[in-house]
Amino acid sequence: MPVERNGVRRDDIHRRLAGYFLSLEPGITIESVRDLAAGMHASVGLVSESISQLEAQGAIQIERRGQLGSFLVS
Repeated sequence: MPVERNGVRRDDIHRRLAGYFLSLEPGITIESVRDLAAGMHASVGLVSESISQLEAQGAIQIERRGQLGSFLVS
């Protein structure tokens, strides 16, 4: 399994993000990638990549509204 410099495993971050999104109600504003990364002690790139993978897999759908933030659609 690929591991970041700080010892965070990619699959752990992917799993934690999936759990985070499942805990949210559709329509809610989601935290910024930077805030999610800080909370998980992971890089912004890794968190962004995991979110993109979840979207590509159809597990989540996010609507990005610029300065208004990003919202979980489903």
